Amino acid sequence: MTELRTLRQWMEALGLQVSTGTGASAPEELWVTPPHDAEPRLVIRAGEPGTFEIVYERRVSASNLDAEWRAPWDTDPPAATLSQAARQLAGGYPLVEADTSPDGDDVVVRLRAPVLADGLTGQGLGLTVSSVLKAAQSLQLLIAGRAEQLAAWTDYQGSLDQHRQEQRALVDQMKSGPPPADATVPVAAASAASPGAAAWAPTHTLRRPAPAWAQPDAALAAVATIEQRTQVQVLERYGDWTRVLCSNGWSGWIDGRDLKAR
Repeated sequence: MTELRTLRQWMEALGLQVSTGTGASAPEELWVTPPHDAEPRLVIRAGEPGTFEIVYERRVSASNLDAEWRAPWDTDPPAATLSQAARQLAGGYPLVEADTSPDGDDVVVRLRAPVLADGLTGQGLGLTVSSVLKAAQSLQLLIAGRAEQLAAWTDYQGSLDQHRQEQRALVDQMKSGPPPADATVPVAAASAASPGAAAWAPTHTLRRPAPAWAQPDAALAAVATIEQRTQVQVLERYGDWTRVLCSNGWSGWIDGRDLKAR
């Protein structure tokens, strides 16, 4: 039957760094790391009778679990989300299995693969160690990527909230200003004022009530509604979008299909 010292010789022959575990488990554990690196560290220990077990463990603290594994799109608790992600990752590597277990408020992610001691060869051990090692490296990238994903989402939400605040401020400013000269336009469209009312020359009429936007972007909230049969002047077009000028000097973007030429 293959012994741990033979496994150590095989690992060292592959260029891996190998040391003996400390403490009571020292005679029964080998610590294996890639060359010139301290992480990820694998442990090779005796498992079930006649087997060895190659294990990688990664602790995720309670603070990181709450900060990085509790996202608005997750339907499960953070620990369950992390466990599912680890199992999906392990499924891409031969023989590797994943599980998680609580340790106080923290969670320990464990990747493992068994090897039979009888008939074990250096090549077989090397392939299994390589599989666990690659899975461990992928787990590290997964955890780091999760943090980056949430940071990007937070930045996006911040910019979106800021844009909404600017839109609300613009609408409030328009509502607090002087009433429009044309009573058929209940709310002024949110855009810059025209050079002067004298330049206004109606070219089209609204077929139906038309929402108006400050910019030609349907993802934004409409800031006004121009009533049916209101006369407007077309200023420019952008695809189906059309910027129109009302008689009160305000302009905005509407769906050009709502217009009928005079």
